[in-house]
Order: sequence, then C-alpha cells, then structure tokens
Amino acid sequence: MKKVTLPRLELCGALLLAQLIQKTAPALNLKIERILLWTDSTIVLSWLATSASKWKTFVADRVSQIQELTTGCEWRHVASASNPADLIPRGTNPDTLKNCRLWWVGPEWLSQHQEQWLNIPFLRHPEPPPEQREVTTVKVMIQCSPAEFITRFSTLLILQRVAAYCLRFFHNAKNPLLRRTGVILPAQNYEMHYMPALR
Repeated sequence: MKKVTLPRLELCGALLLAQLIQKTAPALNLKIERILLWTDSTIVLSWLATSASKWKTFVADRVSQIQELTTGCEWRHVASASNPADLIPRGTNPDTLKNCRLWWVGPEWLSQHQEQWLNIPFLRHPEPPPEQREVTTVKVMIQCSPAEFITRFSTLLILQRVAAYCLRFFHNAKNPLLRRTGVILPAQNYEMHYMPALR
C-alpha cells in the first residue's frame, strides 16, 4: 500500500469530522449558535486557513471539501496532551482507558467557562506547511505602440485571433491547472467559389 504522510492522515481525520458534523448537527433538532472543531495538527490548521488552490491535488481536494462542509464553524487548536483521540494511537490498553477521564469526559478546561479556554494561543507551525503547489510565473513584455501592433496584421480577424490567444495565455499562466480555460476564437468567414463543370 502507498504510504501516506501523517499530516495527510490528520487532514483525512479533519474531513471525517466535517462530514460527521454535517450529518449530526441537523439531526439534533437544537438551536446551535456556535460550532467549534478541534485538531492538534498545526499543519492542517494552516492548510484550512488558506485557499485550497494553493496546495497540491490531494490536500487541495480535501481542504476544499472541509471548507465547504464547515462554513460558519470555527477550527481551533488543541494540544496533543489534551486530545482524547491521541490515546488510542499511543497504545493505551483497555484497563487504563476504562478509568481515563480524558477519554470519557474530555479535557478538564473544556468544562470550564469559555473565557478560560477560548483565549488559548494557537502555536503556529514554525515552518511553511508542506504540499504547496509549485507556481511558475511567466512575464512577457512586448514593446510596441498600439498603432504599430495593429498594423502588423492584414485583417481584423487575424488581429482578434492573436489577441484572444494572448489573453488565454496570460489567464492560464497565472491560474492553476483546474482553472485554466480555452478560448473562443472568432469564426472565420469562408468564401465559396464555384467553378463550371468541365465537359
């Protein structure tokens, strides 16, 4: 099986949480004023805080889904030591888990007033997050006066087609692959020439 990095697995967990919220919140039949979603991954929080188009395909697809599913929700950071979800991956045995308050109740500070825990600082990832899409910037400079540019072409149709190709190139050069577009070229007027049949 292909090996998946830990940040990607954390992102998949965040997507699972977003899908869970989408299903359970409407089923509760309660007036919910605020939804807070917690993760201990600073990389995932960095991914979610920016546009999905900035990341590579695997991350971009999941970030886009999470952002759509959790519109209006708040993503917050929880320290790994206060994260109940980390107990199982650490290898906690059932006897310890049976009497573990963190597993059954959650972090102690979460049961306190919001003012006690909403101001917990978010420790940002010290390095730029991985999975950034490589962007190639192309600069094209044409030095000519508008009148000189126009007079280079013999017909208006050719001028329109060249202008359309240039606009498409500029658009595609500064946009990711998924947002690139084709170009609608002016239809060419064809003249029909008829010749008498040879006898």
